[in-house]
Amino acid sequence: RCMAFRQPTRADLELGLPLQLVAGSAGGGLWISRSGGYRWEQAGLPDIVGAVGCVAWSAVDRRIIYVGTGDVPLTYPDGIGFFRSEDGGASFTRLVRDAGDTGSARHYMKIALDPNDARRAWVASDTGLWRLEGSSFGAETIPGVAAGTAVTDVALTSDPANANQYL
Repeated sequence: RCMAFRQPTRADLELGLPLQLVAGSAGGGLWISRSGGYRWEQAGLPDIVGAVGCVAWSAVDRRIIYVGTGDVPLTYPDGIGFFRSEDGGASFTRLVRDAGDTGSARHYMKIALDPNDARRAWVASDTGLWRLEGSSFGAETIPGVAAGTAVTDVALTSDPANANQYL
């Protein structure tokens, strides 16, 4: 249902490291390929995780992977949280645990990572747009959109006036 790839950096290419991919299933489960898609292994996401709605792999830190559970359409089973791996997928920590927690959602739909900071992201969900800083979620206010309104997609682009800032 969802897939992300980690674009090799110049250092990766110099070391001969292949393209890395991570794929999540609407039926549950997460798989990683460190061989450009030739071989796949199941990631260390807990077995209780049902549908995977979105995944993202950091371009600046190959150890960091994010997973949002609960898939779209919204008639699919609810997810059980938002997870981060800091060891390349061997294990995951749940960042959002319970309904009512800041950042909680039944369906996470898209993750946009800051290309310069692996611990900063924006997450689209059925409960709105969330900003992740480290391990803390905060609500993003979108002018003209009521708080709690489902957001289905999010993307970043660099600011033409400042290449280190993203819009």
